Amino acid sequence: INYAESVITINSKAGVEALMQKKKVIVMGKSYYSKKNLVVRFKDFKLIGNYLNRELPSDFDKNFNIFFSNLKKYSFDAELYVNTNVNIDKFSKLIALVFSNKGFME
Repeated sequence: INYAESVITINSKAGVEALMQKKKVIVMGKSYYSKKNLVVRFKDFKLIGNYLNRELPSDFDKNFNIFFSNLKKYSFDAELYVNTNVNIDKFSKLIALVFSNKGFME
């Protein structure tokens, strides 16, 4: 990612890592980070050159700051593959927050 100009992904963590480095990200699937005009949604393989040649949107920095501020604000300190009661409780709270739709990722 460090040496890439753009990153093409389905919905992986590589897309977020590329965004953190302010790279152009092309998403081919559904991802939690593709909702805020930070990435290009891939729709037609014939147009891949057009996608790669696009500049970052003019409001990228604004959306970048909002997205990562909210990501930090609404994240819980938990480990994905640790099955302790404390960790499961942390993930349960995050899931409840997301489904309660209380401004998550606005």
